[in-house]
Amino acid sequence: MKGALEKATWAWAGNPPDWIEALAEACEATSNRAVAARLNVSPAAVCRVLGARYGNTIAMEWRVRTVLMATRVPCPVCGEIDVDTCRANQARPFTAVNPTFVRLFRACPTCPHGEVAHHAHHPGVGSGHPATDRAGTLQGGRQTPAGSAQNQRG
Repeated sequence: MKGALEKATWAWAGNPPDWIEALAEACEATSNRAVAARLNVSPAAVCRVLGARYGNTIAMEWRVRTVLMATRVPCPVCGEIDVDTCRANQARPFTAVNPTFVRLFRACPTCPHGEVAHHAHHPGVGSGHPATDRAGTLQGGRQTPAGSAQNQRG
């Protein structure tokens, strides 16, 4: 039975990209299932990428580079932070109890290190979801009811 690195080297004609090698090494260190969980993809997707049978690998390459290869990223709010903290900040729902959390909520959707699936955690912000945005306007141009708390702000 081939190891992940051997499989990737063979499938990628002896010259896998650096991110494929990082993915294979992570799989050998733990398991395909554990790596897939960290990348938030299925174990089958990891196996197909290693075997060069995945199709368009741009999103997967981004995940591997940001989750497995990068250890620290620049955050516009917190400065230099590790990738796991960055991902946790992106997943945090809006809460006004801490000014830093509010700044993170506003900065994460436009940050170059933001995940593609970030809007799943914040459906009212730029996702086309029929919820109100931060300005109190229903997406589609309609205003929220006059008595709502959002419209009572000065």
